[in-house]
Amino acid sequence: MKAAGFQMTHIPYKGGAGQMIPAIIAGEAPVAFLNLSSALPHIRSGRLKAIATVAPERLAELPNVPTMAEQGFPGIGTNAWQGMFAPAATPKPVIDKIYQSVAAVLSNPQMKEQLSKQMLEVTLSPSPAQFQQLVEKETRAWGDFLREAKIKIE
Repeated sequence: MKAAGFQMTHIPYKGGAGQMIPAIIAGEAPVAFLNLSSALPHIRSGRLKAIATVAPERLAELPNVPTMAEQGFPGIGTNAWQGMFAPAATPKPVIDKIYQSVAAVLSNPQMKEQLSKQMLEVTLSPSPAQFQQLVEKETRAWGDFLREAKIKIE
């Protein structure tokens, strides 16, 4: 909203995409940010129109849909990521063993293909320490965003 210079009102749907998608299709709300796996069937059927993706590059599933950056809004959006966490006191050798085991599974071509069919892309952090740095960077960035936008949890 800030980058485009207009106002929008957030409408919280308790059921998330399960309630949001019918509202968009019915015209009850004009626009929504949705994850690809929830929206893609409706985009393909023609019930939803994809306006832009927040991914850094165009998505293979939607090659004709431009990114926010291509439409003049670089740096807008986020990429959802997943990670594994353990108690802070977990010994480094244990963390390393867990990392090596998970990395072996996620590096398996069959696993990558299976996850890809679920629209999940595997990007393995080079090390537990580098993943920790990513988490800290993301936490700082989202904290800054919340403070700047004056967003408060009620």
